Amino acid sequence: MKAKKDNKVYDITETQKKSYLAEGYDIYDDKGKVIDYSPKKTVTYDKYKKLEDKNKELTEKIKELEVNNTEKEKIEELTKTNSELAKQVEDLTKANAKLTEDLKKATK
Repeated sequence: MKAKKDNKVYDITETQKKSYLAEGYDIYDDKGKVIDYSPKKTVTYDKYKKLEDKNKELTEKIKELEVNNTEKEKIEELTKTNSELAKQVEDLTKANAKLTEDLKKATK
């Protein structure tokens, strides 16, 4: 594994990991993937505030999309119900027309 800080890189062992972290080094595996970040890392308030604002914006957008998705599902369900009801109205209209015709024949 490797310990990296600024432009310094050291090959280290598991037993050295803790001390390098305490000195501000990040620890990477042999493939270059971060294993641990140094607890000494800090983020400026400006960067923190920007990320917090972006997080809030994205959270609100997710909520909006969830509402829109729910509304879309309701619309699809209502459209399906409307189609079924339209079919029933069509069937009843045909049955009514046949009954009206049969009634006219019976009263002649």
